[in-house]
Amino acid sequence: MTPPLLERKKMNPFVRLLAIICGVIVIALGLVKMYRGIQEIRGAGGDPQFKPLLEETDKAVSAANKASQEAQPLFQQFLDDIDKSGLSTVRTQKKDAAQKLIDLFGEAVEQYQLAAQKSDEAARHSTIEKTKSFLTTKARAYGLLAQARTINRGIVRLVLDDPATKLEQLLPKLQEAAARRDTAQKSGVDLDAEAEATAKKSK
Repeated sequence: MTPPLLERKKMNPFVRLLAIICGVIVIALGLVKMYRGIQEIRGAGGDPQFKPLLEETDKAVSAANKASQEAQPLFQQFLDDIDKSGLSTVRTQKKDAAQKLIDLFGEAVEQYQLAAQKSDEAARHSTIEKTKSFLTTKARAYGLLAQARTINRGIVRLVLDDPATKLEQLLPKLQEAAARRDTAQKSGVDLDAEAEATAKKSK
């Protein structure tokens, strides 16, 4: 019979991989306020609704980042509990913690979607074409970041609800979800960088 200690060591690589798959990415780009990019564009402006829409966008982005940042240590603890206690124990005893994560990711999704909506609206109230382009690109970035967090929320639900009884059985589904999440995340980050770079060139 394999000693318990060796069994534990055999499980660890799977848990480490799970930590990589499920890791929360708290992006820096959302902390860059919309005004920073707008101020780079010479002559940027719009009608009376333009500035309030920018403020609403910034508020939503800040809320999305706050939820993501709050989720990060809780997510890591959730993964540590799988390592320490096992998948079945987490499923039966950590439902409240999992629901908290689902709620936080849901808040981030909602706020990024709101930011995308308000950014698009601000673009329609802008009088400068470069500003319109900046804002619509930002909106696309926020939409992709919302998508990434939707997938993260789905990963938590997979851990809780999938029929698999062993972590090894669950990993392929987690890997597939993580690949989609990472594609959305990278695309969102790239689009945000594109918007900021374009704004700087407009000075």
